[in-house]
Amino acid sequence: MIEETLRKLEERIQSSKRTGDGTRTELLALVKELRTEFASVAETHGEEAAAIAQRAQEATRDGTVRVDGSGSGEPTADGRAADVEDALLEFESAHPRMVGIFRSLMRTLADAGI
Repeated sequence: MIEETLRKLEERIQSSKRTGDGTRTELLALVKELRTEFASVAETHGEEAAAIAQRAQEATRDGTVRVDGSGSGEPTADGRAADVEDALLEFESAHPRMVGIFRSLMRTLADAGI
């Protein structure tokens, strides 16, 4: 599941028209780094890693996990990032490096409008 989520994320990054080459390269490097960390953590903490991957997938799948407070129901990049951030806070104490990579990835995605 984690590998599939990361593969789909890479596909979205590669096909995004909202990012320039520099941002795209940065995002793909972060996904690669995250994949390496997940592989290491999955050996010992597979369920926790899978839970975070699931939230990331939900946040990027259809572009929304939370909506803004205006009542419009429109997704916000900050809302998506905030929802994933909640999951990371639960996981951070045991895996600070992976969480740092994931945060960087989510912020860059949000800044790029993905």
